[in-house]
Amino acid sequence: MKTYNHFMFRIRTISTLFLVLTILFQGCAGSAEPENQVVEDKEIETKADIPETIEVDPEEQMFHILPENNNGETVTILTHIYHEYEFLAPEYNGELINDAVYDRNSAVEDLLGVKIEVLSRPGYFEDRADFWLAVSSSIAANDGAYDIVCAMISCMQGYATPQYYLDINTLSDVNLDNPWWVSGMKEGLSVQGKLISVIGDMNLSMYKQFPVVFANAALLRNHSIDTDSIYSAVMEGKWTFDMLFGFAHGMEEDLNGDGSINPETDMMGLVIQGTPFRALQAAFDMPMVALDDTGYPYVVGLTDQFVTAADYLASNIHKQPSVANTVTHSYIDNMTEVFTEGRSAFEIHFLDQVNLMRDLEDDFMILPFPKLDDTYASYRTLIATATNMTYIPVTVG
Repeated sequence: MKTYNHFMFRIRTISTLFLVLTILFQGCAGSAEPENQVVEDKEIETKADIPETIEVDPEEQMFHILPENNNGETVTILTHIYHEYEFLAPEYNGELINDAVYDRNSAVEDLLGVKIEVLSRPGYFEDRADFWLAVSSSIAANDGAYDIVCAMISCMQGYATPQYYLDINTLSDVNLDNPWWVSGMKEGLSVQGKLISVIGDMNLSMYKQFPVVFANAALLRNHSIDTDSIYSAVMEGKWTFDMLFGFAHGMEEDLNGDGSINPETDMMGLVIQGTPFRALQAAFDMPMVALDDTGYPYVVGLTDQFVTAADYLASNIHKQPSVANTVTHSYIDNMTEVFTEGRSAFEIHFLDQVNLMRDLEDDFMILPFPKLDDTYASYRTLIATATNMTYIPVTVG
């Protein structure tokens, strides 16, 4: 059994670690050499050096983290193999993300006087039961094996209850209003005032799997479409599905002359991968679950807005030869191949598909998921269910 003082160390250190893991990544991202230092070469203030009456600019204070000496105490992060790159970087290997994570981890260890231990195990859909068994067994045994757990939303969120994980609201050093956390998370993910799981910039998988719109700039210019006007529309908040469909419709072309339009062989206006297209639920501000006045979740159900949106999408997708998707064209595993072959002007897919576009000769654009119409205040998208969420086991505190 851990002592009370040890528990107080764990909860304070994990709380601070949450903060620095999240905000230091950007500071380390440009460094690829071991001798580069995150902390500037100047005298570092300690808590004892700062008078209680000092006035600090709030914006500056947000990033001002004082060093601590925790005598090399080990802080253990459990993640899964699929997204282990978020934390696991045992040495430099010349890869941008790995080396930035290595720098970030080293900076955190030096700043807080801790040793970060990263454990990785299978935790994808088929392995989620075993992953959860490892976590729940540790909690039941109260052995404190894991201080932070990062796991896929779809595999772990069903187990996210106060029985197993701490309420993040109780971590005094974690301010969820800071820009490195997902906005609206505290309100959207809390159940009866308790927030069990969080997501922020340290969860790099969030950025890899943002649904976006790719656009082939060369094809658009060949059809007399001004790409600068599209960028302007995005910046002015006027990038909508009406614009996207308006550009895409009519761009289909029967390249092999067989009298039909087939995305395997012909020119398309828009190709859609089914899973990221679910982001339209967020883009159209149509929640399926909401919280009542007591903070308890309930199912919203079928609304007139859902029906209107469904009719709108059906009329612009399913009967349009210019648009293909993996739902109606299930024999095509990945619509990105159509886009990278220069046979589609637009593609809706996850941001990580950009890795497959390195050899694309044409210039291409990356655009946000469109709005239903320009009355919406901002662009919205879903965080993919394969993204990592972060949890703190109750055994920490």
